[in-house]
Amino acid sequence: MFLYFLQREVKNKYNSTWSTLFWLVIQPMLTLSVYYFVFTHIFNARLGDDEHISFIAYLAIGLWPWMAFSEALARSVTSVSERKDLIGKVKIDLRVVLLANISAIYIFHLIGFLIVVTVLMIFSEIQFSAHYFLFIIPFLILYFVSYSIGLLVASVHVFYKDILQIINALLPLMFFTVPIIYSINIIPVEYHNIMSFNPLFEIINSFHHIFFYFDKFSALSLLKYCMVIVPIYFFTNWFYKKLAPEFDDYI
Repeated sequence: MFLYFLQREVKNKYNSTWSTLFWLVIQPMLTLSVYYFVFTHIFNARLGDDEHISFIAYLAIGLWPWMAFSEALARSVTSVSERKDLIGKVKIDLRVVLLANISAIYIFHLIGFLIVVTVLMIFSEIQFSAHYFLFIIPFLILYFVSYSIGLLVASVHVFYKDILQIINALLPLMFFTVPIIYSINIIPVEYHNIMSFNPLFEIINSFHHIFFYFDKFSALSLLKYCMVIVPIYFFTNWFYKKLAPEFDDYI
């Protein structure tokens, strides 16, 4: 069933050759260009003492994981409530639908990320290194985080529709409290612990460490992060199963 819903989600987005070209190639380039222009020419964003690092490269490496997470979170909210045609009529675990929706988004953004990294290397914004392939570790962790949080927001939305507005209000706050458009090195150390409450803080830092500060990359930090996320997954999965029998009465 997972593959069926994944295929449907992909076909809904890629319904023609031109849309495939747009979503995989043109859209990533346009998005990066717009962000680069806004933050460098309008907001005059800089990386502080890290001027040797290309700002557009730094922005791209942090922006793509963020876009994957934010789109997956927004898509997760309605993943259950919009499938009322399946609730109570056929025996389908709607967690499969949620997982398929999130998986499709991460596949799209993974391809976009690889395209952007390739372009950055072609234009010498970054130099190829074998340790770049380690990015798949924080990428998969982020995928797991998205699914864990998705279980929570999808089940809550069935009973409380305003959760979508709450998520939309929280996303900008989350964006500006992770080092995407600025270097973490310009933030006083005493604020790092506060910023670490953002679930993306450790993940985005790991992406930047892999590509720009590899000597700071810590697999142990990611392991500790997973030790927090795994219990959260078990809680949100339990929460979903607890509410699932009531879905049919509210949709």
